[in-house]
Amino acid sequence: MKYTVKTLLATTAFTASAFAGAPLFEGLTYGVDARARVEARDQQGADASVAGTLRVRPFFKTTSWNGFSAYFETEHTQAFIEDYNSSPGANTPSVSGNTLIADPETNEVNQAYVQYATEGLTVKAGRQAINLDGQQFVGGVAWRQNMQTYDALTATYTSGDIKLTLGVVEQVLRI
Repeated sequence: MKYTVKTLLATTAFTASAFAGAPLFEGLTYGVDARARVEARDQQGADASVAGTLRVRPFFKTTSWNGFSAYFETEHTQAFIEDYNSSPGANTPSVSGNTLIADPETNEVNQAYVQYATEGLTVKAGRQAINLDGQQFVGGVAWRQNMQTYDALTATYTSGDIKLTLGVVEQVLRI
């Protein structure tokens, strides 16, 4: 038995960053990144889907003090067109029999880490985005609304054209 998948995929997205770098009070800045996205997908063997989602990522970051800084970001995705199956086991939206579009509604802490940076060396501990080599094997899956993040300890050393990254990942928070 031969199974073929025929996929028609069409997307459009709009991203806007507001207040990036606006001072809240001395030593703390904040910002908001928002993206509206509409995706239509039709796959053989399932009903066609249309997903309209809005993702908002507010963040706070401290300025560096003796090389130390902190970053905190939440992520909120809500659907305004709910004619799709967001993922197996997801609560919302989940239209049984529809083509999968992996953008479930979420409200979560996206990144929260402490960082130490000095000339050429950066060490991060906590929930963070890790994007290596164009996100081919390790990355945030920027295509989706919900970013893939990692609970990890990472160290990155950069000198000229050489960049070395070492990390220990405790948990992967998938899309």
